[in-house]
Amino acid sequence: FANVPTRRFGVEVEFVGVSCEAAARAITAAGFLCQYEDYNHNTRNTWKIVRDGSIEYHNGNCGELVSPPLSGEAGIEQVRTVLRALVAAGATVNRSCGLHVHVDANDLGVSQISSVLRRYQTYQNEINRFMPASRRNSRWAKAITADLIRQVESYSTTTALRNNVGYVDRYYAVNVAAYARHGTVEFRQHSASVNASK
Repeated sequence: FANVPTRRFGVEVEFVGVSCEAAARAITAAGFLCQYEDYNHNTRNTWKIVRDGSIEYHNGNCGELVSPPLSGEAGIEQVRTVLRALVAAGATVNRSCGLHVHVDANDLGVSQISSVLRRYQTYQNEINRFMPASRRNSRWAKAITADLIRQVESYSTTTALRNNVGYVDRYYAVNVAAYARHGTVEFRQHSASVNASK
């Protein structure tokens, strides 16, 4: 990761096997303040853990770990440290878990965001080949459609896009609805992992 760009990013890691409260305590003990909160989409300057209804786990010991905005090699290292603490607390993943990556898009225009969607759609079959079956055309990360691309391209300015794209379904492999709320493009198709190297 020596040449990691400085564009800001954030991660959301769904996990099972440990309570949200215990996971938050373990991450805080590892040196990064982490709080357990009710489900929300608020961006924080610290790590947080929220409940996630899409995770299938029998005893309720599951949640979604959400990072603050991060950047560069220091951000990658922070993710590694936090995931190691999560694993030490007993966290694992199952096939219902996902991993989402938000990438700062505040400096991108409509045509650039459309280009991200078009490229993902072009390579969707290849991307599917390295995803597990549970993450191919998942209801939580649907394939990019021509209709979605047309909808994004129908906005003439980034202001119009930001004001309207929040009403677009967010459960696509590339979530552009995040642009309205967070100024990001969210990649949702990855299978979850608490392996820091992965």
